[in-house]
Amino acid sequence: MIKIGTLTLPTPFLQAPMAGFSNDAFRRILSRFGGVGLLAVEMIHARGALEIERRRKTLNGRLWGLPPKNNPTRRGNLEAQNSPKIPLAIQIWDNQPAPMAELTRKLLDQFDVQVIDINFGCPMPDVVQKAQSGAWLLQYPERMATLARAVVEAAEGVPVSAKFRLGFSADSLNAVENALALEESGVAALTLHGRSADQMYSGEANWEKIAEVKQRLKRIPLIGNGDIRTPQAAVRALQTYGVDGVMIGRAALQKPWIFRQADDLLHQRCDEDSLHLPTPQEQKELLLEHFAILLEQHSESEATILMRRFAPCYGAGLPNARKFRIAIQQATTAEEFRAAADNFFQDENL
Repeated sequence: MIKIGTLTLPTPFLQAPMAGFSNDAFRRILSRFGGVGLLAVEMIHARGALEIERRRKTLNGRLWGLPPKNNPTRRGNLEAQNSPKIPLAIQIWDNQPAPMAELTRKLLDQFDVQVIDINFGCPMPDVVQKAQSGAWLLQYPERMATLARAVVEAAEGVPVSAKFRLGFSADSLNAVENALALEESGVAALTLHGRSADQMYSGEANWEKIAEVKQRLKRIPLIGNGDIRTPQAAVRALQTYGVDGVMIGRAALQKPWIFRQADDLLHQRCDEDSLHLPTPQEQKELLLEHFAILLEQHSESEATILMRRFAPCYGAGLPNARKFRIAIQQATTAEEFRAAADNFFQDENL
């Protein structure tokens, strides 16, 4: 079983923080299925969050739905209210230690979260070139270690992890150097995406390089990430490359049940031929449940717009998925959204 500091995760399959997707509604859908070892909030810019708090007196926004510190049992209207609590991580980013430390203290003071994760892997231009953060910092191992040390000290014993890539560019793969610097900084776990920053999400993740980094670490676990599209791939990565855990990102948008399937395969509760695959009708019910959660938290117009990014994932791979995506993009009310879902998931279309 994988441990991050003193925290033992219930499974070795972790949810990746994804900008624009890893919100409360998505996490609640994943919790409904189970099999997730660690849930994650999408990444938060330290100085940006602190400035919003100064102006609005709140740290909400992307933190919507997080259990407050004074009431850690409240996790929204989860169906699995009585099931064991899935640990939760908040991912933060910046290139200055002081705001990262300050945000860490505020987050742990206000919310019931179990892990603070530092982003050293985001390759997006606004983060890398404009803010010189995320994957930009892969070029500077000592600077990464300084930032991590500040967060570890501010966390006061709450586990801190860090997510990074193989290197800034394909010709400067310094993952081992960065991993060892971060280990010495005091972080409790690392997640390594098997691409360089300049690859973005193209090509294939290099799991052999991930395995090399795992062999060089002395004390802390390594979680592998990249191109995990099926539960079989998740289990195979865990068993083949010697990593302590596997992080799953985009595949979970289309298959939120992938974590449970991977855990079932790992523990031989079923074989590949007997994995439960939701029917189209079950996928429709899940889609409408997801929409209902957003309607609880936002105005009808906002919830409908937010659902435009998630709804096509539920139709991926099914006939007429393109028409469904177009209909969803045109929906402006809850009634129109539900009508588009009803029309798409009719038996004669599937």
